[in-house]
Amino acid sequence: MPHDHQWVTERVALGSAVTRVEHVRCLAEENITHVLDCRMSNPHPEIYDQCDIVHRQYGILDDSQSQPDAWFHQGAKFALDAMKNPSARVVVHCLLGVSRGPSMVYAILRLCDMSAEEAESRIKAARAMVRDIKYRADAERAVGTWLAERA
Repeated sequence: MPHDHQWVTERVALGSAVTRVEHVRCLAEENITHVLDCRMSNPHPEIYDQCDIVHRQYGILDDSQSQPDAWFHQGAKFALDAMKNPSARVVVHCLLGVSRGPSMVYAILRLCDMSAEEAESRIKAARAMVRDIKYRADAERAVGTWLAERA
């Protein structure tokens, strides 16, 4: 059973929830090394037990409220630290891959020096069901605080 994800860049993919061992096998076959889950909970964390994929759960409610910088910073740090290894490939997901996941990918791409317009365009082109970056303003604010803290 394939997993529902699309590549936004050569190393960052965006998709829906990874919920089955078969999904994890599919990710492993694509040489995915890291999975960032933006849901509040993962009812089946054991699906990663028999593989080398590094999984992190940094969840937040998809409640249309302002999302905190700390959430973006945690997820972005995980992805950026992973990508220090040139062979790392990261999948970011939430439940459906239309709100939290795209917002996190947007922040990651912005921290990789991609322009706001290109980041949004790439996300929408890769995953057509994404109509807008729901938490874009929050992501931009978080990117700004990230960069200011490291200046």
